[in-house]
Amino acid sequence: RIQLKFPIILPKFMVGRDLSQQDFFRYWRQQHFVLNEVTSVVHLAERLRGPLVNIARCIVFGGAFRLHHGIDSNADNFVMVSMLAGVNPRGHDAAPQSADPDGGLSLMRVEVGSGRFTGKARVVVRSSNHVVAKALCDCLVTQLAEPGAFVPQSNSVSAR
Repeated sequence: RIQLKFPIILPKFMVGRDLSQQDFFRYWRQQHFVLNEVTSVVHLAERLRGPLVNIARCIVFGGAFRLHHGIDSNADNFVMVSMLAGVNPRGHDAAPQSADPDGGLSLMRVEVGSGRFTGKARVVVRSSNHVVAKALCDCLVTQLAEPGAFVPQSNSVSAR
């Protein structure tokens, strides 16, 4: 017998991953990551409009996303890396060869607005899998938005 609390969100099945700045940008620029990009703009919840540490605590999902400092030139932006738990990149997992050679690797940026964009944030997720990117973007937007607020669906950027 299994007891589950709903909703079950994807970050429950992800682990943070350390990447060097060079590796981060190598993945960020790969064509299949660019084609799987999902973005959204959100109005920040009132509770998150103070110190940036409040946003940082909110978006790491208890360590499911690893926060990387110094990758983004703007100190007000957050850069995170995560991957599906139990899967190693490039198909070196315990299961048979994975359909995703990068093991569900996901790269995320949360750009916190300033000036006339104060109170807003832009969420960008690039992943080796489009469904994963969309799910993670929606999770981040839900974390950042006011509870019960209308949250617009994330937009896929596609060159198709």
